[in-house]
Amino acid sequence: DEIDHTVQYVAKAWAHRSGGARTRVRALQPESVRVVVGVEKELLRGPPCVGRSATPDHAPSIVDLKSVMGPLKVYGEGEACSTVHRIRNVERVSARDPRTDEFHVEDYILLQSPTLAELHWANEGRKDLGPIRRTVQFFPALLVLLKLRWLIRLHNAFVEVAGEKASLRRLFNGMLLDVSGVHDLCHSPVPIYEAMITCLQTRLHQAWPFFLAFASSQEPRDSLAAAPPGRSGVNPVMPAGELDGLWEVADDIFVAWLAQQDGATLPASQMLQEFEFFRVEPPIVRLQLPSLCAWNAVKGVAGSREKSLRAAHVEAHHMAVLLEVQSLRSSWPLGFHEMVDLALSVLGHPRSFNGGVRARIQWTLQAQALLAASLNSDQATRVHRADLSDCGGLPPISLGKLREELRHDRSGTGRGTRTYPAEASTRAHSEGAPADSSASSSVRLGRRPSHELRSRATQGSQMRRMARSPVCWVSFHLFRQVWGLLASLASARHACLSSAAAG
Repeated sequence: DEIDHTVQYVAKAWAHRSGGARTRVRALQPESVRVVVGVEKELLRGPPCVGRSATPDHAPSIVDLKSVMGPLKVYGEGEACSTVHRIRNVERVSARDPRTDEFHVEDYILLQSPTLAELHWANEGRKDLGPIRRTVQFFPALLVLLKLRWLIRLHNAFVEVAGEKASLRRLFNGMLLDVSGVHDLCHSPVPIYEAMITCLQTRLHQAWPFFLAFASSQEPRDSLAAAPPGRSGVNPVMPAGELDGLWEVADDIFVAWLAQQDGATLPASQMLQEFEFFRVEPPIVRLQLPSLCAWNAVKGVAGSREKSLRAAHVEAHHMAVLLEVQSLRSSWPLGFHEMVDLALSVLGHPRSFNGGVRARIQWTLQAQALLAASLNSDQATRVHRADLSDCGGLPPISLGKLREELRHDRSGTGRGTRTYPAEASTRAHSEGAPADSSASSSVRLGRRPSHELRSRATQGSQMRRMARSPVCWVSFHLFRQVWGLLASLASARHACLSSAAAG
């Protein structure tokens, strides 16, 4: 709703500014470019196969060489390295070669990478680009960063057209909290980008090409300055002015998303090499972790760690990248063992940090040979014993309630009033009084039956054996409550049967 409200406000301001200019010219409409990326040759096939006798349905069709048209360049490390042939009406079977895949990218996103822009213009603006001989799993991550950078251009266009009321700072902060928050599955910022584009196309209609050209002409940064202290040396420049914070938030969103991916599939060091090849400015990695250190100092004090927990969520993802990238280890804000202890603290708090960053930290400490060899015996034991399926410990309030109930159970006196309707109805019937269900349900006996005393003793011994496990505490507590409810229902049924027999 907020995205639609902002886009509707900007659409009205744009209509007033442009005088309601619209266009249906096909050359001005944005296009989607098919980009083929992979390290292996592209598998091609002809039209769909028509099954005949003795011919399997899944057999590929034979393509006539006369249908071959026009050479298609193959791009590798900078220049064209070979030539293959493009076939008319050809569809690639990506399932046969997982190391080669195709992506449909909007042209205004494609042009944000100088390398992709040069390849696109060298290809005379055709809708097919590639194959580009790069590792296929890094290209979707590159697109995520390019889309975040284009949202900064969109923010500048919104502010220039409609003022600060149409700013996207609130949207960026919300995306950062959502991506870096505690959740089981990784939250991607791409759906927010797609929702924004869909709303713009719906509200602007035929004015969308003009507004798209205006937004793409906006620079994400007006000026460049030296990186302030506390930022990584991977990116030596930082934006200056009021766009400082927005550029930093966009980089934090990407770092948080990257740190929650599988480390074996998307290594951070190789991701930086992909940025260098496509000439895209890499995201800024934080070198100072003040909020995470503040959280670690008060993590055992109830009510004190929540003050810095949100900022600690973001810094935990930066710490995962710092641990993984070997070139940044010389810029660590803490010593080696202090940094590892901080990472183990994050690894051991599943209720405070999401499973993606915890899995990335555990993979880094186990897979990196240099880090694994430098761990002491206690740290290595904590890394190997870490269980990512752990739901965390119980809060102090819950533990206090369980201890209070255990103290009453051990003393043999309950905290409430225990009634026994069956014995109460039997006593009333023996004295000649009418068996009243309401009266029988409120009779309190001073002495407990022997069978309940024996069950209480058995429960007390079981509680003492499970005193060291909070999870067993909760399970046994729930079982005890259900068992007591079933016993009460059985007693009430017995009382009803006794009353009916007496009547």
